[in-house]
This record gives sequence, structure tokens and C-alpha cells, in this order.
Amino acid sequence: MAEASRTQTLRVDWSITTPVIPPGSGLLHSDALLAWAVTQRKLTAGISTGSIRDLAEDLPLAKHFAADGSWCWCASALRWDNQTSGGRTIAAMVRRTEVDDIVQMLCDKTLRSRATKLDLASGPQRNYLLRYDVIHATSATAYMVGDAEKIEALLRDVKHLGKKGNSGYGCVATTTVSVVSPAECDWRWRALPEQCGSHVPALAAIRPPYWDPTSFTSAWIPVDS
Repeated sequence: MAEASRTQTLRVDWSITTPVIPPGSGLLHSDALLAWAVTQRKLTAGISTGSIRDLAEDLPLAKHFAADGSWCWCASALRWDNQTSGGRTIAAMVRRTEVDDIVQMLCDKTLRSRATKLDLASGPQRNYLLRYDVIHATSATAYMVGDAEKIEALLRDVKHLGKKGNSGYGCVATTTVSVVSPAECDWRWRALPEQCGSHVPALAAIRPPYWDPTSFTSAWIPVDS
């Protein structure tokens, strides 16, 4: 958690060079990016704990506590700016099993199977079509309350935003962290443990990992743009 003496209200701006595939929930929380960066650094340094989630329990962010004791990081979800005329579209991808590779692994005995043939229509080797929601934006913005220096250093490790970064989506060109006034710092545009403004009730995670259903709880999420 950020030290009180180093806590500032911040705005983060990303410039993006390729379309973005957002998470399934539609909200990409900025604290999730920091949690990923912290986890990767600790894994690289050989730091281990009982659970990989424990590696990201200390972020350079302030915490917000609800009346019932539940809490979230003071970091908004990303808002997508300068969307092109394409707006939102659907991208289709094919998940295909490389048969030659499977056969080679069977011959090398690095893969063991009692099956006499590969079933590409069902089971773990099946081929199928994937469809993703795609956002055509050239920049994104988020707000945070925390240690600007540490946040900026961690965000330099984030090279893409959203899903399928290894396929070229959401490539980050630049990341800028700037100090703003508390009035501008709209960090509450995120999943919250309590009602706020135009937020609506939902079953969602309020801290990373946001994708894990076991983290879902009663929350309030923003619906305004």
C-alpha cells in the first residue's frame, strides 16, 4: 500500500497503436495492471509465497474501505478515448490443433495417449472459432490514488492492454502518469464494494484477479461512459 506521505491523486494516459480486446466483464481495472506487473517482477526475482495471488497483495495504491469493512484499491477502470469510426466490432480467431506437432510428441513419447486417432471435432484437441469484442481506440485514461513514482515504474512493464496481447492487440506506445486535482481524480469509476453515483448492483470482483469467479462478491459497477 502507498505511504500516506507519498500518496497523490493521479491520471494515467496510454497511447495505443492497435485495437483492444477488453476483458469479458467489459471493465479493465488499472489496479489489475499493477498487480500483474508486481507479480511478474516477484516471480522473476524468485520470490515465492503460499499462493501466487499473495504476490500482488501490496500495491503502491491507497485503499478505500466500505462501512462493512470490504475494500478496494483506489484505481479506476480504463476509459477508452478517441475511438475511431469503427467503434466496437467483433474479431474472429481460429483455435487450431497442430496435428504434426502432436504426432511428433507421440513419437518422442513426450505425450502419452491410448487414442488411436486425433479427434479434431471434440475434446481438448478440437478446432473451434473464437469471437472477441474489439475496441478501436487510440488512447485510454485511468485515475489512481497512490505513489506516482512506483506506479510509473510498474506501468513501464505493461506492453499491452486487454486480452490477446501476444496476438498484437492493445499494444502500448506510451504511458504517462501525471498529478491532478482531487476533484478530477475519478478513481471511483470501477467496481466498488458500496453504492456510488450511477453504479448498479452486480456480482463482480472488487480486487484482482477480476477474471476469477471465486473472487466475485456483491458489488456496484459503473454503467455510464
